[in-house]
Amino acid sequence: MNKVKESNSNNLIYSSYLIIILLPILAAYYYYIQALSINGFLSFPLDDPWIHLQFAKNLIDYHSFSYFKDQIVTAGSTSPLYVFILVIGFIFTNNEMILSYITGTVFFAAAAFVFYNLAIKEQNNNIIYGFLITLVFIFDPRMNFITLSGMETTMFIFLLLLGVYFYKIRNSTFLGITLGLIFWARPDGIAFIAAIIADYVYQRWIVKNKENNPVFNARDVIKIAGIFFLFLLSYFAMNLYLSGTLLSNTYSAKVAYYIDSDVRITFLKVYIWQFFSEAHFAFMLPGFIIIFVNSMYDLFKRNYNSYSIYIFFILIFILIYFIKIPLFSRFGRYFMPMIPFYIMISMGGYVFLIDLFKDLLKNMMLRKIINSGILLFFVVMTLINFKSNSEYYAYHSKYIYDRHVKTAHWLKDNTYENDIIATHDIGAIGFYSGRKVIDIVGLINPDLTKESYRDDYNEVLTDFFNKNGVTFTAFYREWFLTLNQNPVFYSPDDQALEAIYVNNFYKNKTKILPRKINYLLNDSRKDIYDKNGINMIADMNAIIKTEPDFALAYFYKAYGYLYNRDTANYEINIEKAIELFPDFKDALLESANISIKKGDYDDARKKIGRVLILEPGNESARTLLGKINSQSFEK
Repeated sequence: MNKVKESNSNNLIYSSYLIIILLPILAAYYYYIQALSINGFLSFPLDDPWIHLQFAKNLIDYHSFSYFKDQIVTAGSTSPLYVFILVIGFIFTNNEMILSYITGTVFFAAAAFVFYNLAIKEQNNNIIYGFLITLVFIFDPRMNFITLSGMETTMFIFLLLLGVYFYKIRNSTFLGITLGLIFWARPDGIAFIAAIIADYVYQRWIVKNKENNPVFNARDVIKIAGIFFLFLLSYFAMNLYLSGTLLSNTYSAKVAYYIDSDVRITFLKVYIWQFFSEAHFAFMLPGFIIIFVNSMYDLFKRNYNSYSIYIFFILIFILIYFIKIPLFSRFGRYFMPMIPFYIMISMGGYVFLIDLFKDLLKNMMLRKIINSGILLFFVVMTLINFKSNSEYYAYHSKYIYDRHVKTAHWLKDNTYENDIIATHDIGAIGFYSGRKVIDIVGLINPDLTKESYRDDYNEVLTDFFNKNGVTFTAFYREWFLTLNQNPVFYSPDDQALEAIYVNNFYKNKTKILPRKINYLLNDSRKDIYDKNGINMIADMNAIIKTEPDFALAYFYKAYGYLYNRDTANYEINIEKAIELFPDFKDALLESANISIKKGDYDDARKKIGRVLILEPGNESARTLLGKINSQSFEK
C-alpha cells in the first residue's frame, strides 16, 4: 500500500513538472501567434536584441567579438554569456528571430521549473500551493513580453532562481558556478551576489537557532568564493582585452549619461512604485508588505526567515539602480529580474496571513481551501492581464519594425557598402543594413561615452563624424535634428512619435543641433497642438536665440502669428524660413498658398514644382497643383 501511495505521489510530481515546463512554452507560443496574426511579420518590441545577434553573427563569421565584420572589436554587449549561447544557436539555424524566440522560451520554461521547486520548498512541500504560485509566474504578462523580446532577461532570471535553489540546498560547487554565470549574464547580477552575502551574514551571525537551518561552513564559503572569482577574473580579462575596462561599455555609457541626473526621488516615487503597483501587481502588494513586516520582526527576534534572500535581492537591486542608474528603461525591462522574487514573497504573504488565524480557523482543510482560493484568484487575475498584454506586445513589435527594421533595410538598399551610419540605436540598423555604424550612445564607441552628458554634445558628435567618415545619420526626430536638411528617408511617417529621420551627413557642412533645441521643441508640442499662438511665438524665439538660422523655428513661429491672426508676420516668417532653407518643402507649400491667395499662380507653380523635384510623390504638392490648374482658378 505504501509503495502504491509513493508511486502515485511520484506520478503527481512528474506530471506537475511536465505541465510546468510545457505551460511557459504554450504561453510564449500564444504571444508569438497573436503578434504574427496581427502584424503579419516577426519582430522584437526592443532594438537591443539585434545587438546581441550582431555580436554572435560576427563571432561565427569573423571569429571576432566585434560589431562590424572583424572591426569595432569591443566589449559592447551587456550579456556576453547570452551572446555565446546565440553563437551555439546560429549553428543550427540562420533565422535570428526564431533563434531568439526559442532561446528566450527555453530559459523561461527552465526558470518556471526552478521557481516551482522553490515555491514548493517555501510552502512546506505543499504541491498545490507551489503549483498555483508558479502559474502566477508563468502567466505574468511582463514575463511573457520579455520572453519573446530577444533579450537575455529570461536567462538571467533562470540563473538567479538557480542561485537561490543551490543556496537553499547548500550546494557550494554549483552555487559558485551559478554566481559566476550570473555575472557573465549581466553586471547588475552583483545585486544577487551581495544578497547572498547579506543573507549568509544574517543566517550565520544573527539567527539564534541554526539547527533547522544549517549554513555553509568556512570550507564551503572558500570554495564558492574561489569558483566565483575564477569566473569574475575571466570576465574582467575579456573586457580589458576588448575595451581596456573591467566592465562592458554598456554599463559605462548608462552611468555617464545619468551622472548629473537629479531623478533619484522620481525613480523611487514614480518608477519603482509604478512597477510594483500596476495591474495585478497592485493586488500582490499587501502580501509583499506582510512578509516584509514579518521579516523585520524575525530580524529583531533573531529568528530564521526563509524569504530573507528574496527581500535582500529586491532591496539591493533597487539600491544599485538608485545610486548608479536611476532610470526607467523601456517597459521597465531592467526591473523584470525582480518579478519572480516579488511573486514568491507576495503569494507567500497571503498564505502566511491565513495561517495567522489558525486559532480562529482551526480546521486545517478550511485554511487550505481559503489559501488555494486566494492563490487561484491571482492566477485568474494574471491570466486576464496575460491575454490583453499580447496585443501590447504585438503593437510594440510593429513599433520597432516600422522604425528600426524598415530604416535598416532602406539603408542596405540605398547606400554604398563603404558608407558609415551614425545612430543612437545600433541594433537592427547594424544587423540588417550591413553598414558600419557609429554609436552616439557609446555602447560600441566608448570614446563618446565620457562626453555624452555635455551640453555641447552636438559639437562633439559633429567633430567625431567629420573625423570618422560618417555619411548618414539615423536619429529619432526627438533626439537630434540637423540644421536645415530634408531627410532622405523617414519611417513610419514624418509626424509619428519617434519617427526615425535619415539624413545625409556632409563633411564640414552638416550641423547637428544641440539637444536643448529638441527639448524646447518637445516642450512646445502641446502649444502647437493647442494652437496657442502666444506661447508658440515665445517658444520659437527661445529656440532662435540658441540657433538663429533654424528654419523650422521660423516656420512654427509663422503659425503662431497665424493663430493670432497676424497675417503680415505670418508671411514674413514663412519667407524667412525659405530664405534660410530654400528646400524647406512645408514652407514652400505655405508660401505657394500665400501666392495663390494673392493671385500669383506662376509663383505658386514655381514653388510647388520645386517641392515635386525634391519629393515627386508629395501628395500635398500634387493636390495644390491640381487646384491651381482647375477651372475655378482659371476663372
